[in-house]
Amino acid sequence: DRWYQRRVRGSFLHKNKSGTMRSYDSPIEHIFNIPFKQQSSSPLFSPGLASSFGNLRSESSENSGDLPCPEILADDFSLYFYIEMFVEDIHKRNIALQNIVATLENSLQNDPQKKLISFHLPFVFHYSEESPFEDIRTAFRALLCRINLLGDTSELPMPKYSSRVSRFFPSHSIVPIQTTSEEISVLFHKIFLASLHVPHLDRVLGWHPSVLQKVFETQNYLMRSNSVLPFNIRNYVAILAVARFRSHYYVKQQEREFLLNYGSPAWLQGIDQVPKKIKKLLKVNELLAHQPWLVTPEHIQELVEGNLEERWTIPEVLHVFLIMAHFRALSALAWGVGAIPEFEDFEEAEIEPILEDDRALCNTTLIVEKMLKGTHDSTHQVNPNVHVFESVGQCCSLDEKKADGWGDMAKYIGPYVMEYQSFDSKKHSILHVEQFSWKHQGYEFTKRYYSEQMATLLDEEFNHIYYLTYNMFGQATVDTKHFRRAIWVYIHNIQGFLHDDYDYNLIEEFLPLEFRKFILKVSCRPYLVEYDDIVNMGTELTPSEKTHVTLLASFSRKLVETLYGIVAILKYLKKGDEK
Repeated sequence: DRWYQRRVRGSFLHKNKSGTMRSYDSPIEHIFNIPFKQQSSSPLFSPGLASSFGNLRSESSENSGDLPCPEILADDFSLYFYIEMFVEDIHKRNIALQNIVATLENSLQNDPQKKLISFHLPFVFHYSEESPFEDIRTAFRALLCRINLLGDTSELPMPKYSSRVSRFFPSHSIVPIQTTSEEISVLFHKIFLASLHVPHLDRVLGWHPSVLQKVFETQNYLMRSNSVLPFNIRNYVAILAVARFRSHYYVKQQEREFLLNYGSPAWLQGIDQVPKKIKKLLKVNELLAHQPWLVTPEHIQELVEGNLEERWTIPEVLHVFLIMAHFRALSALAWGVGAIPEFEDFEEAEIEPILEDDRALCNTTLIVEKMLKGTHDSTHQVNPNVHVFESVGQCCSLDEKKADGWGDMAKYIGPYVMEYQSFDSKKHSILHVEQFSWKHQGYEFTKRYYSEQMATLLDEEFNHIYYLTYNMFGQATVDTKHFRRAIWVYIHNIQGFLHDDYDYNLIEEFLPLEFRKFILKVSCRPYLVEYDDIVNMGTELTPSEKTHVTLLASFSRKLVETLYGIVAILKYLKKGDEK
């Protein structure tokens, strides 16, 4: 406990042997007294988990100083067991694979309880099928063959491995891990080395490799570059964020990375075990997740003021808010495309064939005709009237449907059990995009309080997802800009963001009611998305196009959450200036 407490104190200031205070930029530098290497001029794919921690086992004993070596480094019952195989150098990777396989075979033959091999079987199955490196797949497939030959498999908890990546889309339609596309293959290799696997969500996003590239670059910089926040704190913030959306997929992923970044296992028992500084995030996390328009300068004040050990700095708060918005967008996306968690059993189930829907076919034809005509001949005029804004936002609601409690997410929620509620312009102030936008205020604020590179990455990500088009809608070739903008603006609408230059009547023209209900679920209560929702969207779209729609909805919401957080910080700073 003393070891962990010394690392999670907010400013990371500690006394060295001479009695002076020193600031540590990363948990690696602090724990092992190793100068943290500055990233190269292109930090987007480094350091990554593997390259950050690959040499720690050999270096820890001689560099740990007066700090005890964390138990997890000596414990093979974690993903650290594989850390040395995550390298580009094929010779080093093969040596690592030989050591890993030999250790597992030794457990199989010489350990009566077979603890080690039993623990690692899910990972062995996963890497034998879902590694982009052929030598890794071959090594673990050979190991599985030898397990069948050498051991009594009845004593082992053999996983029910499934090749399924999504609950909604058939596996044959999704980009394979051994893709023939050089662009996607290179990207899968980079993701694998940085994240210790290729997430199933990333496999689905393989349909849109340019988007996957942008999202990965943003996340890698947000979570693995030098910053004011220690790595494990970033992971824990991500856990808190995705728990609000009941994302088992991302909670498990970030729990694994939290432990790899030397986080205290006790914290994963729930928020009762975390320091007060972390607990102070719970209220604002609740609001940003479900009603971000309720975040006020007072909430920021509560975070940045108080005892030295409990308060956050403005750069830290901004980093926290960006992590929350990013991972909630990914959670919404994962729910929307039905991504299946990795390293876990999955009961195989047939995907019901999608039957032809005459109404969806009719809607698709009408939408294509409207896109071909454009909006210049619309009978409506641009109308920033608040009543039109309100009527569009209230056309469909999810408030009447309740989710089934918090389940195993409750430990990260505590007493903060707010759910999504529709924005009510009679109770809350509308935020006009023309008065506050990412382009004019959000970018500059992020550049000042985080970094120019972070601001640029976010800017490129938002723009790329918004403007991405293949000029296809179903089977028709057409400019989809009006359809895409309708999705983007509609998600802003239900969050209280008003575009004064947009005719809100166009939303109902381009987005059928069933379609609006789907993207409303994705952006506000994604854990309610079911197979029927993505099948019955009211339009005839391909799985790739439905993923594109889900991307637009989830990242439009990410932009809104990001801006509401920045607005609250700016208002707090302005109040401080006035004093």
